[in-house]
Amino acid sequence: MSNPETEWNGSKLFVTSTLLARKLWQAASIDLFLGEKCLLKTGGVFKLVGTHSVEFEHEGTRHRATLSWGRAGFRSFPIKVEIDGAHLLEGHVVSSNWLLSFWPWLVVGGLISHWAWRQ
Repeated sequence: MSNPETEWNGSKLFVTSTLLARKLWQAASIDLFLGEKCLLKTGGVFKLVGTHSVEFEHEGTRHRATLSWGRAGFRSFPIKVEIDGAHLLEGHVVSSNWLLSFWPWLVVGGLISHWAWRQ
């Protein structure tokens, strides 16, 4: 599964996602890029569903980009991207380090095994 991307005003518009380990949970930073420039980073906010907006300048004109995401699946998030109110992208973005999602289960499994062997 590849991440959604499109062209906008001659530049590649795409979204990436990276899982971030927290103390007892995980979050994901969902990032919006226009070419090489990162327009928006969610930074791993603790929200299951949300929207972030940012104003940016492209070729001398101000624009507003809006990134919305839905409830995460196993490896991906549903996302929607709008610039100046025009719907540009919709799809699922796969987290680049999705294997990190297994660490809580490994800890729980280790604790259960440890407890079972001590009995």
